[in-house]
Amino acid sequence: MSLSTITKTAPQIQKPRIVYEYSLTVANSEDKDTQELTAAFSFIPSLQDWQQWLDGWNSCGYSLSSSPNLIRTI
Repeated sequence: MSLSTITKTAPQIQKPRIVYEYSLTVANSEDKDTQELTAAFSFIPSLQDWQQWLDGWNSCGYSLSSSPNLIRTI
């Protein structure tokens, strides 16, 4: 005769992910163009994170013209 053990595991409850949403403005002085943007991160971004995020805009001739402003946390 064999004994079987049945183990019940509690369902894994995931913590809700917090998203930090920022507004900022970039400008291209050559084209006289300004873009108002929204950026979202699942963490509080460091200066290095912002630099990486802005790399694409910088390669197109845009630069940051207003500091990122936290608009909401979701």
